[in-house]
Amino acid sequence: MLRVLRDLTELLRPQTSRSRARGRCASAFDDLCARSRYAVLVNGFAPAIGEGPLVIRNGRHPLLEGNEVVVPFDLSLAATNGPS
Repeated sequence: MLRVLRDLTELLRPQTSRSRARGRCASAFDDLCARSRYAVLVNGFAPAIGEGPLVIRNGRHPLLEGNEVVVPFDLSLAATNGPS
């Protein structure tokens, strides 16, 4: 039995880098799918980042959702030309 396992291991050894690459690819795909499912669940969207200020309206931390009362916040960050 041990000999069979050693022989199989030797046959698979040249494929190690391919197996690792496939595992990384599968992990990245699973991560993207999980993020997508979560975004749909919380009705999330990608923020629009442009030239103007960064504005968040009714922002809530996603980990605080549930039985707790979550107070939404508004945030506006604008660029300045240096210290005032």
